[in-house]
Amino acid sequence: MERKALNWMKLGLICCCVHVKLGGLELLPEFVGFGMLLAAIRCHSHRTETERRMEPFLLVLLIYSLVGWLLSLSGGGMQGQGLAIGQGMAAGQNIAAGQGMTAGQGVCVWLSGIHGNGVVRLLVNVINLYAFYVLAGEVRKRIQEAQPQTARQLGCLRVWAVVLLTVGFLTTPYNITWLGILLVLMTLGLLAVTLVVLWQIQPVPEES
Repeated sequence: MERKALNWMKLGLICCCVHVKLGGLELLPEFVGFGMLLAAIRCHSHRTETERRMEPFLLVLLIYSLVGWLLSLSGGGMQGQGLAIGQGMAAGQNIAAGQGMTAGQGVCVWLSGIHGNGVVRLLVNVINLYAFYVLAGEVRKRIQEAQPQTARQLGCLRVWAVVLLTVGFLTTPYNITWLGILLVLMTLGLLAVTLVVLWQIQPVPEES
């Protein structure tokens, strides 16, 4: 795996998984991480067909996270209220009717309605999980011949990621505190181990 692609992937994974806030402002926004993962794919001298197919999915994740980040900057109150898409569109209709809402406010409410919709969030979570699983698989294939042990470790880690995220999703409605804390700790541990494994990968010279 080329050094530049490997570095972009490491930084992208950190930005996607590590959330640092200062006064409510996300200092490492997810959309930056997804942009770095896109860069990791595109800077390969030879992209696989699977990597090409992943680009639209990463672009969707980038746009979704960018909208969420912009909504948090535009006034926080609209973010996370769980507005339905129908409510967002109704707000847009109120603008047209001149019912006391500016165009900018209406757009924010409409975007918040879509961004906070449960179905949309579920779809984004599925895409996120799928993207991680596939990208980790592509890295594993690239290093399989030269670094088989690291490739096996990466293969195990991506399976564990699917298991943890699936269990977390299925148990969310039950609000089991101890299980939630355990899953968070295990996820952080998985992230740490994944970063260690990625740092063990020996990059190959880039082809001109």
